[in-house]
Amino acid sequence: MLCSSWIFSQSAQLAQQYYKDGEYEKAAQLYRQLHEKHSNTTTFTERYVDCLIQLRQYDQAEKTLQSKLKKDKSESMYHYMLGQVYRQKGEVEKGQLAFSDAIKFMPANRSDVLRLAQKFYRDGEIDYAIQTYQRGGELLKDEVVFANNLGGLYQKKGDISNMIASFLITLKDQPRRLDQVKTLFQRYLTENEHFEMLEDQVYALIQEEGDKEQYPELLAWSAVQSENFRAALRQMQALDRRNFENGRRVYNLAQSAENAGDFITAQKGYDYIIEQKGEESPYYFAAQQKSLNVRLKQLTTGFDFKKEDIRLLFNDYNQLLDEKGRNPRTASIMGDQARVAAFYLNDIPAAIEILEQMVNIPGMNPLVQSRAKIRLADYYLMDGKKWDATLLYSQVDKAMPEAAVGEKARYKNAMLSYFTGDFEWAQSQLDILKAATSRVISNDAIDRSVFIMDHLNLDTTSKSLSLFAQAELLIFQNQFEQAEQKMDSVNLLFPEHTLAEEILYAKSKIQRKNLNFEAARDLLEEITIKHPEGLKADNALFEWAELEELQFDRPEKAKELYEKLFLDYTNSTLAEEARKRYRRLRGDSI
Repeated sequence: MLCSSWIFSQSAQLAQQYYKDGEYEKAAQLYRQLHEKHSNTTTFTERYVDCLIQLRQYDQAEKTLQSKLKKDKSESMYHYMLGQVYRQKGEVEKGQLAFSDAIKFMPANRSDVLRLAQKFYRDGEIDYAIQTYQRGGELLKDEVVFANNLGGLYQKKGDISNMIASFLITLKDQPRRLDQVKTLFQRYLTENEHFEMLEDQVYALIQEEGDKEQYPELLAWSAVQSENFRAALRQMQALDRRNFENGRRVYNLAQSAENAGDFITAQKGYDYIIEQKGEESPYYFAAQQKSLNVRLKQLTTGFDFKKEDIRLLFNDYNQLLDEKGRNPRTASIMGDQARVAAFYLNDIPAAIEILEQMVNIPGMNPLVQSRAKIRLADYYLMDGKKWDATLLYSQVDKAMPEAAVGEKARYKNAMLSYFTGDFEWAQSQLDILKAATSRVISNDAIDRSVFIMDHLNLDTTSKSLSLFAQAELLIFQNQFEQAEQKMDSVNLLFPEHTLAEEILYAKSKIQRKNLNFEAARDLLEEITIKHPEGLKADNALFEWAELEELQFDRPEKAKELYEKLFLDYTNSTLAEEARKRYRRLRGDSI
């Protein structure tokens, strides 16, 4: 008996090795002996038939399988292999019948179902693999057991509707699988119409099974993915009320809507927390601040706003600060209010007064305080108080020399020296800042240093650069008429000067600030025509494209300009963003 067992083991191992090495003729001889001697072991028969198929001995393979099926018609795997033989012989209809029988006689065993389905999938027979899993679920009386497998196969076929239905089956009694299902949908649903299919099916399930928690949450998630924030907000509010929550879902959804530019929905979300959740919610105070900020964005998007509306908003900031007090916790609200005063009401003294009060609040976070000091110094500079500005910049630089905010203050001080005509000192500071840890500061320092070097070394006098620097300071101070007079002086005194490109670009910025978009576009176009090799050519092209897209609603023209930028100015830092915008306008999924 031991000897016989040893011989069997040796034969099986040798046959397997031949099979593995592709020596099917030798393997077939051994597997035939093993299959005849051990007729109850299906593995040897399968290997023997597979060798015959590889050797194209289809008749012998068919004869072997038919002989086996006469003895036991219920062996599913023999039907499958017989289908393979027929397919190889070109007898397609017989192959289909054999495959159907394989599924018909499949036992109610999970591993057997998986094995047969995987064989069909390996052969590219996705429809038969699907039928196998469907039949397996019926045999096991469990519609969930193969739902994920089915979903994967439907995705391979491109049958999005059935893929969604299969994955949703797994959620019926197991809501904990929601995150897993979201991950699958995020991977496979790529079009808005796909999310519409998902929502339709989820609504149908709610009708059949009731409003289980996982379904409204999935609807909200789907709406966010397709940026239908209005529908998502309804679901989040319903979940918040149903579960007696603190507003977390609604707050997060409002933030997503705000980031996507849907300010109306964001406003409704924040106001829901303020009005419905009240001070008991940990999101109440943040929602109050966010609500004001979103109102500002709604009013100022497109630069078409009325001063009276901004004034009302400014007063609402005051009301909130009076209610909460002016303290470290409300410092950011004070900063927002100062920005409204400075940039939308043109009330620099009011902005200065707010920030002076803010930086002197006891117990302020040093980083928040330093950022506020930089903004206050900017407002001082806009108000003509140069020494007050440089003093504050220096304070921040000294207090946080290694931090990004300290580097920013140092850069601002260098620019102040530039504005006042001390070009050598400014350039020495900018050269140091080239090694700044902040990439933005480093890049700005390099650009400005090169700019000073190029234009200062062209003349025996610094008069032209001084006039242009004064004009830039006037632009910073919103004194646009005086700034243009300074720049016109440069053109008159130094015709054909290399600053001509910079002057055109600076004038385009003035026109944009004054909402004269057509004039800004003409200036930007002039730069691209007269100075295509200049330092501002890529910036001008990008801003021109942006105007065409956002202000003039001419997407085809914008697309043309974005394309020109990333093709002709490949080294520009704006090239990649231009490529993204071009693809978006073309309709690509990004």
